[in-house]
Amino acid sequence: MMADGQKSSDLHKPEKDEQRPKKTTTSYMFFLKTKVPELMKENKLTLVEASKECSELWKKMSDSKKKPFELKSEEDQLRHDKEVEEFKSKGYFTLADGTKSCEIKIKAKKVKKTGEPPLEKRTPEKVVASPVKKAAKVPSAKNSPDKVARKTTPKKIQKTQ
Repeated sequence: MMADGQKSSDLHKPEKDEQRPKKTTTSYMFFLKTKVPELMKENKLTLVEASKECSELWKKMSDSKKKPFELKSEEDQLRHDKEVEEFKSKGYFTLADGTKSCEIKIKAKKVKKTGEPPLEKRTPEKVVASPVKKAAKVPSAKNSPDKVARKTTPKKIQKTQ
């Protein structure tokens, strides 16, 4: 961690361009997109269980059965190469529907709402002054003063003579 709060590994990373083309989709991902919903619907599996089942199916699958998914992946690779080339030369690329990538609005990343400012904006005064919530004790019938008193006193006081 550096003095300004930045990680030293972040200095070597290039800045992300939000308008860049999407990465290519692998043949396995195309397989998952088709098979997982089927398994979830037919066998009433969770997403995790269906994904595990798909990985086993993919491992056992022959090359001839994988071929349609590999063809889709190759088509997607061609799309990606074309978009990257166009992006490098023009600064934008044309999508399949004919719109330019620079005309698309980028979705803002969701930020968790905690009620407090992010850590870098907090000052020691704000951290100390932030109210600490304590759980309020609600009287219950189990621990009413009468029952507590009854538990502590003996049931019968035997008289000894």
